Amino acid sequence: MIFKSRKELYQFSHGTKTWYFTSDAKKVVHGGIEYPPANVKINNAYYPETFIVTNDIVLNWADRNRVQQTGGDVLGYFDASVTKEAGVTYSVELSVDNVATHSASLIGAQTYTIAAAALQQNKVHRLKIWSDRAGYQSYQAFDYSFFVESVTLILSATVTKNNVSGSTVPAASMSVNVDETLSANMRYDGTSISGKAVAGSTITIEVI
Repeated sequence: MIFKSRKELYQFSHGTKTWYFTSDAKKVVHGGIEYPPANVKINNAYYPETFIVTNDIVLNWADRNRVQQTGGDVLGYFDASVTKEAGVTYSVELSVDNVATHSASLIGAQTYTIAAAALQQNKVHRLKIWSDRAGYQSYQAFDYSFFVESVTLILSATVTKNNVSGSTVPAASMSVNVDETLSANMRYDGTSISGKAVAGSTITIEVI
């Protein structure tokens, strides 16, 4: 160790090469490389494995700032947003089999929605989100894959003499078959006979 000033200077030699290290603390310079978005949620969940093909994908994330990260407290992935650096925007890309099905750039907000029309049923989808500023992209990106499945649905319906009502997904195709051969459900209370049958039916009552 060689003491040359009020700061300590460390010398390390190997062969013909010599390296010098100082005890003076210095800031790390990232050369304009941006930080990717953090705390990314997909439909309000972390890393969901599957999606229904008829559902939109709603993305939310937290801003990061390379200047703050190198000069202030280091933030964890799940920490809240900080004020992002001026000029930072985000880009989103969704792809299937390495072919983009949806992409967007210059996103200034912390949220973005991918319409269900960009999804393909029974396929693995890859989602990427990164930040941009002045021609620089973040060195890393949010990069995640998930499976999109088709809808399997058992309809619960209520039947009355006039209609069939129930719940299903939007734009579903439905058909209702009415069996007009159903027998009338008749009841005799000792003085009269009552019951229900399909409109126009002929009911024959045999008295024994």
